[in-house]
Amino acid sequence: MSEKSTTGWKRALTKILEDLSEEQYQKMLEFLDKIPKSVKRCSLREHMTQSIIEHYGEDGYISEISKIMEEIPRRDHAIQDLLRPFVEKLEEDKKGEKKKRNGACSKPEKKRRRSSAGFQKNNVVNDSDSSDDESQNDDPEHPQSDKKIEIPSWRTSIKNLKNSGDTDEKPIIAKVVQKSGLRTYETKTKEKKFFFYLGVADETDCNKVMVYGKERFKSLEEGRTYLFRKVLMEKEVMKVTKKTIISKTRETEVSKDLELQAQMLVYNQSPVCSITKIQSFDEITSVSVEGTVTEVRDVY
Repeated sequence: MSEKSTTGWKRALTKILEDLSEEQYQKMLEFLDKIPKSVKRCSLREHMTQSIIEHYGEDGYISEISKIMEEIPRRDHAIQDLLRPFVEKLEEDKKGEKKKRNGACSKPEKKRRRSSAGFQKNNVVNDSDSSDDESQNDDPEHPQSDKKIEIPSWRTSIKNLKNSGDTDEKPIIAKVVQKSGLRTYETKTKEKKFFFYLGVADETDCNKVMVYGKERFKSLEEGRTYLFRKVLMEKEVMKVTKKTIISKTRETEVSKDLELQAQMLVYNQSPVCSITKIQSFDEITSVSVEGTVTEVRDVY
């Protein structure tokens, strides 16, 4: 990026920071995980612009701020109009670099195209060799079709959390696929407490979540995607406590297979209850019932 462009970006970024509310500004600082906490605490807004550029570098700070504005969210014209010229310039530069790299190996590319075009016999082009390769690449069971899922550096994934057991102070974005009813447990002092389960999934994996308390029972909805910050991981169960910060965010892409697995994580936790006990429940609760079918009626 030229010196002139860098100066223009500094001005734009300063205006963006000034336009954020205090809550939005603090939320943005949480996402900037490359900047030390001591710098975040001591730096004024007008000084934070330089800190962002220094810690993320020319290739990183534009795309990082663009992602964060999507998550806060600040998708309004006041912010996006400031961002757009720099994001578009960054994308153009990336495309230019890609063309240069492709140009360096243009001759081998032409040779490969000729071989993949097949051979001609009796005015009929036979491209069976190339079609075999294409069918393998399109086959979801074929190893070559596996796509590497890239998670932004400012957050972690469910798969990483299950492997490491720690979020490394990064948030998780996950879709709530299934929610159980309210459950109760007793503390050592015989105090009655509430909790419920969630089956959540992201692009990489699914997991069971235990949410303590009933305050969040109505606000956490099935089918919605949320950003979870400050969660605990114990025995492969993600735990949401009073310290956990949860906010709605845009929908994440989840495969049908992972959604089904997330549902089963909650279904398998449903207790088996008698009909009499079910009738005594005050809240809507997910349970399993074991009994004898005495009559089957037609449904019209």
